[in-house]
Amino acid sequence: MRSAVLTAIAVLALPLVGQAQAPDPAQSDPAYAAALRNAIPFTPDQVNDLMNRFNADQRARAGIGSPATLVSALNRRVNMGFAPGGVTPIVQAAVGYPATLSFFDRSGRPWPVAGDSNGNPATDTDPNGFTVRRPIANGNTVQVTVRGTFPRGGLVVYLEGAPAPLTFQIVTGTGAYDARAAVHVSAYRPGAEPTEVDGAIPVDSGDAGMEAMLQGITPAGARSLAISGASPDEVRAWRSGSDLFVRSPYPILAPEPTGQMSAEGGVRIYRLPINSATGDMAISMATGARNSIVRVRTN
Repeated sequence: MRSAVLTAIAVLALPLVGQAQAPDPAQSDPAYAAALRNAIPFTPDQVNDLMNRFNADQRARAGIGSPATLVSALNRRVNMGFAPGGVTPIVQAAVGYPATLSFFDRSGRPWPVAGDSNGNPATDTDPNGFTVRRPIANGNTVQVTVRGTFPRGGLVVYLEGAPAPLTFQIVTGTGAYDARAAVHVSAYRPGAEPTEVDGAIPVDSGDAGMEAMLQGITPAGARSLAISGASPDEVRAWRSGSDLFVRSPYPILAPEPTGQMSAEGGVRIYRLPINSATGDMAISMATGARNSIVRVRTN
């Protein structure tokens, strides 16, 4: 019985041994070896090395890892005016990421662009520049696209009916680009004169805290307040020192604001003195055909 088992094991092992010891055709057949070298001239390690080198070359050509392409998107407000002596704003651009400038008047209404002038236009023979286009005819937006790695130049924008052009400096390689720059001009566009309520309230320009609140951000030194009588998606309030700030798309009628700042879409931030010792301040707003009362908890 034992000898029969050993014989069976030996028989079963024969194909395995034969398979393990099968000769390599490339070694036993010179013609086959030559054909193999012609069809697949590289070893697997060499193929992997070529693929790695090709991928590295493609990444380098695309600028992956370069400071020119490692950029973050900016969404910011730019304040400008037509008075002489103002600072020329810088527009940050990057390869492959269009920078957009949208123009608004003092009330936050769109101000159409009538024309533009590109100081460093890219051409087929000299692509190291940028292109400027207006994506919407008679719109208020200008789009700047970079076609070189580190071009710089100037941009002049002519607003419809404006008394003077607006000038910008375009730079690249900063690690960021102006994905959405809202340019607010401290004047009313022709045909958009202020209402009686708006015209009576002074405009705060360049106040970093109010600009942050316009974007729904609580600045340092301020705290968010609870409100009632309106949706928090439409009306928000903050307190900073002895001032109350209310962000709303509706004009405030009472108490009389001491300052304001507008943003695109008709949203405004109002500055009001806190005059309630009870900690509950009532604010009258013009919400369409009727007025509404919004209460703010100031304590």
